[in-house]
Parts: sequence; C-alpha cells; structure tokens
Amino acid sequence: MTKLADGDIYVRIRQLRDPAGLQARLRADGVPASVTFDDQKNPACRRYPADMALLERVFPQSYRPGPSPAGVIVISPAHLPADAGVQLAATFSPDRGDVELPVLVYASPDCTGS
Repeated sequence: MTKLADGDIYVRIRQLRDPAGLQARLRADGVPASVTFDDQKNPACRRYPADMALLERVFPQSYRPGPSPAGVIVISPAHLPADAGVQLAATFSPDRGDVELPVLVYASPDCTGS
C-alpha cells in the first residue's frame, strides 16, 4: 500500500495473507475500511447507495472503462462521502490475490471501525 502525492491510496494485492493488517493500514491512513476474504465478509457492513459517477471518483481505476492492473485498487479518500467506508474482499489463493470490485459501505464502528 502506498499513499500517493495527490492523497490517493494505491493498494496492490498479490497475496492477501493478512486482511486485518491491510485493514489497519487503511484505517491509519484515514480510510474507514473492512478488509476480508470473500467468504468471510463482515455481516455488520451494509452497502452504501452509490451511482457509477461516485464509484469512479472514489475508486478511479476500478470502475472506469478499460482494463486495470490485476490486484490493483486505487482509493481516493477525498471523494469518500463522510458516512461511507470501503469494503475490500479477496478470494484466498496461495499464489495470487483475486479481489472483488471494491464497494462502498456505510461507515460504522462494527463495519469500518468508525
């Protein structure tokens, strides 16, 4: 995970072995986040109603047309609504990380820690 000069956060997942660690780093950088394996999603998280324009602003590479690099998610915290957080879910694989498209969820202590 890298924080870019413009404030965006670049996350590259090759092997997600420590979802709690990534979640802690995102939260430390001001992104309310829930990071889990796909089959262990946090039941406290409720999907945030977001249109495509908002998703494209918050996740500039994931929702725009065209291919994005495998396992790369860019998060723009500046565009994250005040009551929203990020949910990342990965399928466990010993040799690679397959990540679902990131989604917005309502921020809450039980879901995103805030």
